[in-house]
Amino acid sequence: CLAWVFFRADSVGNAWEVLARLGALKFEMANLITPVFSIPIGGAALPVSVLLVLILSYLAHWFPKNALDRLQGGWGWLPSPVQAAMILSIAFGLYYISGTEVQFIYGNF
Repeated sequence: CLAWVFFRADSVGNAWEVLARLGALKFEMANLITPVFSIPIGGAALPVSVLLVLILSYLAHWFPKNALDRLQGGWGWLPSPVQAAMILSIAFGLYYISGTEVQFIYGNF
């Protein structure tokens, strides 16, 4: 993770400055809260889709185990064509939201 700072920084000096600020742990509350509520959709910051997956994953942790067992058992009783249709719809949905642009991560190295 620390190497990513050097990949994205404009210069080595800027990278060291970012790491020094991280090490100082001097954060203002406004700087911590504001980026969460101003997430640009499809921007360079955290996409809303990723934020939703993180929130749903966290909530799934607190889901009762017996409810998960019922869902898993219900999936096993679904007919194969229904299972295939659900899996294909998820695959197409993931393909649709994946986007076409791939970032060149070594550009600033």
